[in-house]
Parts: sequence; C-alpha cells; structure tokens
Amino acid sequence: MKKYKGQIIVSSIVILLPMLLGVILWNQLPDTMITHWGSQGTSDGAMGKAFAVFLIPVISLLLHLTCVFFTLGDPKNKEQSGKVVSIFFWIVPIISLLTNSYIYAFAMDSESNIIMLLTMSFVGVVFILVGNYLPKCKQNHTLGIKVVWAFKSEDNWVKTHRFAGRAWVLGGVLFLLSLAMPRSVGVSARIVALILLLSPVLYSYLYYRKQLKEGKITKEDVKLSKADKTFTKASAVVGIILFVAAMMFLFSGDFEVEIGEESLQIEAFCWSDAEIRYEEMDRIEYVQKPANAHRDMGFGTPRITMGDCSNSELGKFTGYVYEKSNAHIVIYTEDKIMVVNRETVEETKALYEELIGKVGK
Repeated sequence: MKKYKGQIIVSSIVILLPMLLGVILWNQLPDTMITHWGSQGTSDGAMGKAFAVFLIPVISLLLHLTCVFFTLGDPKNKEQSGKVVSIFFWIVPIISLLTNSYIYAFAMDSESNIIMLLTMSFVGVVFILVGNYLPKCKQNHTLGIKVVWAFKSEDNWVKTHRFAGRAWVLGGVLFLLSLAMPRSVGVSARIVALILLLSPVLYSYLYYRKQLKEGKITKEDVKLSKADKTFTKASAVVGIILFVAAMMFLFSGDFEVEIGEESLQIEAFCWSDAEIRYEEMDRIEYVQKPANAHRDMGFGTPRITMGDCSNSELGKFTGYVYEKSNAHIVIYTEDKIMVVNRETVEETKALYEELIGKVGK
C-alpha cells in the first residue's frame, strides 16, 4: 500500500477535480444537465445540477477506491509489475475527468461534438493500452481476465491473456475506426469491439475444456482454495454493499406539487423544479387511470417519472408522475402539456379540485 500511496492520493484528487470545476462554473451551468447519450449519440438521460456536479465524481471515487482496496489486498499482486498496477489505477480517474468535462461542455453549448469525439477516442486508446499490458499481467484475483479456469491454471492464464491482449488491441483499433464511420455502421462496429473485449472469457473456458479432454487437468484442479473462497466472499460483501447503495439511489428522487396563490409549483428532488401560472392554463382534465408516461429524457425510477415524456394519447408532455397512482391531471397551456399526480387516487383528486378552485376552468 505504501508503494502506491502517492498514486492513490493523486488519482483520487483527479477524480474529484470535476467537482471543483463544477463549483467554479456553477452559475453558468443549467439546473438540469444531460448526463447520458444513447448509442446513436442522442441525449436520453439527465440529472439535476447538484447531482451531476457532485454525485458522479463521488460514485467514480468509490469505484476507484474499491478497485484499489481489492487490488492491493490481493497477496498475489505483491509480485505484480508496478506498471501493470499503475495502468489499471489510472483508468477510472482519466475517464472520470474526460466524461465530466464533456458533460459540462455540452451543458454550456461548447464544441461538445469535438469533446465527445476526444472522450470516445480515449476509450479506444484505453482498450489498446490495456491490451498491451494484459499479457504481462501475472495470476491474481483482481487484475486481468478473472475467471476461475485461468486463475487455477498458469498455462490457461498465460494463453488467455496473450489472446486477450490481441483481442483488446484489435477491439480498441476498431472502436477508434468506428468514430469515423457513418453512424449506423459505427454502432455495429462498436458492438463488434465489445464482443472482442469479452471474447477472452470464452477462449479461457474453451481452453479449459481442451485441457480436460487432454487429461492435463481435472475438475478438482479448478476448485477454489480456502484463501480464494475468503477473497471471493469479501468481494461478494462489497458487491452487496454497492448493490444496496445503487438500489437506494434507484429509489431516490421525489417531487411535491403545491397550489400557490398565483401558480402551481413543483419542487423536485433529483430533477428540476417547475411552475405554471394559473392564467396560462387553457384546460385541465382529471383522468382516473395510470399516466403511462414514457420518459424520453429526465429522471426515472420504478416509483416516479420526471422530465420530458410521451405516450400515444398526448404525444410529448412534461411529466411529474407517481407510477403506481391510478389517476393523473393533464394541464394544457398554449405551447405545452403537463401531467402531474400524487401518490394516491384520493390525493390526486383532491389536488385536481383545489386546482380547479384556483383556476375556475
């Protein structure tokens, strides 16, 4: 641990640098920021400004420190090449820095296409760089192609990582070339690149089957030792903790609809607030059935949907919807439609009656 202490500190600081940049640019950033793009390059996910600036780097830091902990805690890595360990340590920090920079640039309407191209190009470079070092990676629990067939057979490990090195370099080159291809062809090329990245797992298994057939190993040889089982259990515990944390985030987010003196106001958590003045409302409808809001862009969990939505009946609309509520309110203005509700039918009905009382329509 002492040998890599400086790298751990510096790499962790690099991961958190986007937070400082976000604070500096705070007043120039919009309240809602695009944070995800689909395979076709179109934006399909966003977060509130605070979440984009602070949550993404923090999640990256937790992932980074988890990888560091298990890598340095693995006794088999004591003899590992320092260059191999360092390469793996810097993947998350650099990706965090580039990804967050792109999110900020897109939010500020900078030359975001150029920055996105540079960010995706770096992904291809990472594949090539890691591919060059994979054959140099010695047997361990945390780095490289971590499958039991390779871990329990030195011959399988060497063969698998030599194959993986070639596959990852080829995948990286293909990924870089895909950026210059027409969009539909480029997406297909990136899928092939992903298959190349995963192919060493299949190669390792097939080589294991070959070793079994030739009698070079037995099924008993690939059984985990007591130390291996302990390490696996520890990994499982951390995995469960991360899963629980992810589930907590998955079911986070909320909103509150309030009837003000002059407007309907929505205060949202994990998404942007909204307001519609009563004088802008042309028509209001109470509908006693689920809103069936398909989220095009915004924040969504199994419990709520907030953001730009659509369905077959209304087309495009802004939604603040509790998914399990069997009622919703549709508010029409001159240039937009908003759909809102509360958690129960009774609460939604009461909101509608209060709203009608204010608007008189």
